[in-house]
This record gives sequence, C-alpha cells and structure tokens, in this order.
Amino acid sequence: MFATLYNIGEGFLHNLQFYTKEILCLPIEGMPQSIHSYTSEIMKYLPIPFYWDRILIFFLLFWFLREMTFPFREKNIKGEVVVITGAGGGLGRATAIRLADNTKKLNGCKVALIDKDLKAIEQVRDEIKRLGGIAQAFQCDVSNRENVAQVAKAILSEFGHVDILINNAGIVSGDRLLEESDSKTEQTFKINVLSVMWTLKEFLPGMIERKHGHVVTIASSAGLFGVNGLVSYCASKFALKGLDEALRGELHFSCPQVKTTVVCPMYVNTGMFEGAQAHSSIPFLNPLFRTCFPAHEPDYIAAKIVTAIKRNQTVLVIPKLVYFAHFLHAILPTAVLDLAMDVLGVSRSMSKFKQTRPSQSQQQPHSQQQQPHSQHQPHSQQPPSQQIS
Repeated sequence: MFATLYNIGEGFLHNLQFYTKEILCLPIEGMPQSIHSYTSEIMKYLPIPFYWDRILIFFLLFWFLREMTFPFREKNIKGEVVVITGAGGGLGRATAIRLADNTKKLNGCKVALIDKDLKAIEQVRDEIKRLGGIAQAFQCDVSNRENVAQVAKAILSEFGHVDILINNAGIVSGDRLLEESDSKTEQTFKINVLSVMWTLKEFLPGMIERKHGHVVTIASSAGLFGVNGLVSYCASKFALKGLDEALRGELHFSCPQVKTTVVCPMYVNTGMFEGAQAHSSIPFLNPLFRTCFPAHEPDYIAAKIVTAIKRNQTVLVIPKLVYFAHFLHAILPTAVLDLAMDVLGVSRSMSKFKQTRPSQSQQQPHSQQQQPHSQHQPHSQQPPSQQIS
C-alpha cells in the first residue's frame, strides 16, 4: 500500500520537478550559455533540498495517515460540561447546539449558555432541550469581573464542575482608529480580551485540580495579520492568539492534561461582519479570491470546532488557505506582504462593512451590575442585548 502511494505521489510530482530542475538548470536551444550558467548558479542557493520531492512525498503520506488515524483517536466528550460565552446567537449558538445535540448520539454535552441577552440564550436552551440535550441559561455581562464571578459560582453550583470552556464572546466596531470613540475601544478589549481572562480565572483552577479539561479561544484570522479598518479588533484578536500560546506553555509544565485550542476563522455569516468580503486591487480577480476565502456558515465552523476539541487540535484556521497566508506573513518582506494583502483583497475587505450591532450608548452601563440568572431564577426586567457572538 505504501509503495503504491509513494509511486503515485512520485508520478504526480514529476512535472513539478521538471519545471524547477530541467528548465532552470539544463541548456535550452536558443538560450545563451551565460543565462544557463546564471540560472544554474541560482539553483545552488535556493533553499530546496536535493531530495525535496521525496521529502514532500513523505509529508503528503504523513498528512494522509494523520487524517486517517485521527478519527480513531478522538476523545469522547459525551456528558461533559461545557461553558460557552456569547451563546445567544451566531457561532456560539451553533456550537452549543452541536455539542448538546443528543438526537443522533453526536456529543450529548451539558451546556451552560452565557450571554447578556437572556431572551436569546433562553431560546437556544429551549431548542437544545427539544433535541434531547441538557442546557441552562445564565445571563452575564462578561466584561464585568464581579458579574463573571457570580455567574461562575452559579454554574459550578448547578453542574458541579466544568470540562470545556469556550470563550466566544466578541464585538467589532468597524471604525478606523481615529474615528472610533474611546468607549468603543475600551469595550472591545473588555469583551474580546479581558472577559477571557475572567472566565479562565474562574474555571481553569477546577480543570487543573481534576487534571482534565479543554480551553477553546475563538480568535480570528484578524489575529494572524492586520486588516485595514480593524485596528482595535485586530489588536484584541492578536492578544487572544498570544494568550492561547502563553497559556498552552504554562499548562505544558503545570498540567499537560488540560488542552487548549485557538480558532482563527476568516469570514463567518453571523451578521457581525455584514458586507465584509475580499475586494482586490485587481477587480477581475475578486470572484477567484471570494471563492478561495468564502464566508462560511456558523454550523460549518461549529462542526470544525467540535472536531478540533475531540482531536486536541491546538490551532484551527479556517479556511485552510489561511495557513499558507500565515506562513507568507512570516517570510515575506513587509512591502511584498502589503502588496499581496492588497491584491488578495484583504486590505479593502471592510470597505462595504455595515454596522448591524447596537452602539454602546444603547446598551446598559456596566455600573448597573447584573445578577446572574438561570432558568430557575425569576427576572423582572431584561437588559438590552449586547449582541455579542
């Protein structure tokens, strides 16, 4: 089997080898000898190993075997307790439903839904229960440290412990830095970054004590490279990427049984980035780039997240082409990178962005601290939705 795969791979790479070796290094009729000598000299300094084709085949075989064996090594998360912030809609809602869905014995997790919009998470809770799952709704302003502590206490009282923490809550203003109000900038970091710190401090100690757990951080491809018009949002997502890496390093020494996953999707159809899409500086390339970097549905991203949790995958980037873009970001000169971002349409992707979220002034001030609510506690008044996802 391995010999057959190797032969197939070797044949597939034959043409590529011809173009990189035969054309550049062998004399061609009509080519001056000086040019042939020049190209041959260049090939000596290219960072391509002598047996690069066999090395590439090895990695292709490795990837094939990895994808073949991963399903046999997926951990069983049935019955585990999951906390999801920003679970009232979008990606948080889709992930919660997929984790709790017990109709086809997919996962069957117990889910604690956190959002400032109590009505939204109650609807998600009811939908999960119709699917035979277990869920409770907890109203919380994740940017408020005291409120997070109160809700965490209520969740631990309800479920006893937490196995999986998914920090999904986030907002975006879409304003340029000098046009963005100070309150929007501060709120972006409170919800996108500080809330992650607060939930970690509440639930991570229990995971370490039981030597079992998983922390999922929903970052963004905007945490891999900067985007025009998203200064505060990119800064917050870069912070989450660094937080995940540093946390993984700490856990490696203190409690390797607790795993981490950082998720970096590109465009997701949640309404959070309404109108955002690739706008290349070369217009006729727009259909190609919008096909390569499509806006995925929340259910698709949620399925990938659940799979990543089961496989203990440390980094999940969607779509996979962004892995390559991240690699180019590390090796290209800045001027070339800026040109590539312009051609790929990333630099102008926010040109038609529409703000569909309510402004911060329309939301309840944080000084009016909210008490945690679950379905067992009465509530007389619902605060305005924070529209986080």
